[in-house]
Amino acid sequence: MIDPNVGFITQPLGHLSAMDLLHGHLPWWNFFEGLGQPLAGEMQAASLFPLTLLFAFPAGLLWFHICLELIAGFSTYFLAKRLGVPLVFATAAGCLFALNGTFAWVGNAVLNPIAFLPCSCSASRWSMTPPKPRTIGAGISRRSRSPSPSTPAFPRSPTSTGSSRWAGLRCACSRCRAIHVVAPSVASASPAHRHSARAADTDSFADFSKVANLGHHTAAIDGTAHISIHAVQMFFDPYVHGTLFTNLNVASVWGGIGGYFTASVGALALLGLCGSRLRPLRIYLAAWTIIGLCGAWNFLELRKVWNLIPLIENVSFGRYIMSSCELSFILLAAFGLMDLAESARAKRLFTVTTSVMLLGLIWIVLASSSLNKGIIYGHRARYIYAFLDAIPFIAIIALLVLGLLTKYKIVPLLVALVLVGESLLMFGVPGGGSAKIVNVDMGPITYLQKHEGHYRFFDFAVLTPNWGSQYGLNELNAIDLPFPEKFSQLIERQLDPDSRRRISS
Repeated sequence: MIDPNVGFITQPLGHLSAMDLLHGHLPWWNFFEGLGQPLAGEMQAASLFPLTLLFAFPAGLLWFHICLELIAGFSTYFLAKRLGVPLVFATAAGCLFALNGTFAWVGNAVLNPIAFLPCSCSASRWSMTPPKPRTIGAGISRRSRSPSPSTPAFPRSPTSTGSSRWAGLRCACSRCRAIHVVAPSVASASPAHRHSARAADTDSFADFSKVANLGHHTAAIDGTAHISIHAVQMFFDPYVHGTLFTNLNVASVWGGIGGYFTASVGALALLGLCGSRLRPLRIYLAAWTIIGLCGAWNFLELRKVWNLIPLIENVSFGRYIMSSCELSFILLAAFGLMDLAESARAKRLFTVTTSVMLLGLIWIVLASSSLNKGIIYGHRARYIYAFLDAIPFIAIIALLVLGLLTKYKIVPLLVALVLVGESLLMFGVPGGGSAKIVNVDMGPITYLQKHEGHYRFFDFAVLTPNWGSQYGLNELNAIDLPFPEKFSQLIERQLDPDSRRRISS
């Protein structure tokens, strides 16, 4: 994963929260970390998120992520169906969002609310039918209760902002009177949001943040930071520079990028943009993606415009906007598949949009060559990276071949299989590159469990900070945000005066 917090925070603190709950204790406090600090209020632990109970089982993190992907996939499927996409193509859209680039790369607590993004959009779609006005409130409440301090609750998250804009667009496009949609939706959303804001986990986070060190999330760095222009190449050819962090020339790009699209989805999204059915929605999806990515790159200083939205300047915008852009691209691709099956004009345009993406891939390879020079890989790795580079080209060439056979009814189905197949291969790369066998030396852990008593241990990366929470060991080390302000001041003034200088550099 590109964010080590999946190991520092999500796993150990999730396990501690699950064990507390299973033993009949609410996970209010973490006794094992630092000098003690809030656990549920830390928010990244997702202590009161129902799926967190999975961390009590072996491979709980894996099953936790699988459940989030299933939620994302099924909710995207129902969203596409609500928009009139046929069953087969709606299924493809669900598979694509379940295998999206953010799930493949990020891995930490940010994924929790992302899985419910299609639910929020579905809620605004359902609210177009007067008998079901309360579903918008349910969608917002569910997203608000999916903990992550980086994308916690409406309206802070860029993805939540996207769902609210979606609701506005649906109101504008609906044939029913505005009073039948806006009034019931606001009436139901407001109590739901007030309830979620008063929920135990959110309330404890708000209390903790008053006495916590929030790091650079209260400084200007997040409001001005933007991703590198080299990230453009990785959006459609994710491993053009090698797998995660293998190419030192683009090492800084990985930390800020939050996902990718794949080339075949890009080709179908271009086709979907050209369709006439639900035209305002298609334009909105494309505009949201463009404006969002321009804000992530700070193109034409658009990041300053995004910062006008309350609290957006405190968010790592470039990383967290990607999930909503991916969903927009996937829905456009689903519309493109639908048009390809139904429209003669779309069948003619299909080859054009695919050719445009092929030219884009050629440009990506040429533009990335300078950053790939001087990187030495092993003999086996060269073949692996050559295959990864070939996957987008194979997918696009397959689409070009199918574009010559559009008179056959089975072609749209085969195109959908190409889209899902490319996404599945790209999604599996990080897991395929991970260690197959890990030997954990339990000796130091067992020794501390027997002899530590009420003392606290301090180490230098032998037992990574926060992992005392996994094994029930009292440790002085902690890697966390929020972090108790008084304790951080004690560290900076007395225990390690050089820590602030090292962090700032």
